[in-house]
Amino acid sequence: MARIGALERDLILATAGMDEKTISRELAIFARKEKDNLIAAGRASKRFTRYVDGVRDAPEEAVRAKRGVIRYEFDSVPEVVKFVLDALFELSPVLSGEYRAAHHLYLDGLPVPNLQNYRPGDEVVILNTVPYSRKIEVGAMRMRVPAGVYEAARQRALKRFGEFVSVERKFLTRPGGYIMKRGASKRMDARGRSTGNEMTYPSLVINGL
Repeated sequence: MARIGALERDLILATAGMDEKTISRELAIFARKEKDNLIAAGRASKRFTRYVDGVRDAPEEAVRAKRGVIRYEFDSVPEVVKFVLDALFELSPVLSGEYRAAHHLYLDGLPVPNLQNYRPGDEVVILNTVPYSRKIEVGAMRMRVPAGVYEAARQRALKRFGEFVSVERKFLTRPGGYIMKRGASKRMDARGRSTGNEMTYPSLVINGL
């Protein structure tokens, strides 16, 4: 909020003495520059929807000179998913390669090979499907790399894209998931519901803001 306040003050000083049409034009130039900088830095998607004073797809120059608002809604989920998959690949322990190859995509609860059918508002889940993935995540296996692979990938994603997406680590069940041996303790899913003897798997749940 401090940065926004500073920008507002700078704009007031920079546009002092201008007529309203010139102010609107300068605001449009400023907004485009800020948007382009975010995209060039890889922090925002090239896919976005523009609202000018609440009107979708209106040109930036249509903004009111006083108290007008230019807003860009970026759909950064596909970029974030690719970033996270690359991070998981890099962070994964490698022995047989089974774990590193088992990071799978789910779109609105269904397994998918890619995000070809993704639409803004869809929920994306990345989940590792090997039975021992939970042990790797919580540090219950001896490895040459630190535990918390999914959490580490989550932190990287939030550092870069946290303004535009929500990334949550959860332990979720999946259809056809591994069934633990008799006598294993019951587990709870991400909503606190008992899953009986069904295994839960580390996952990252990604949604646009």
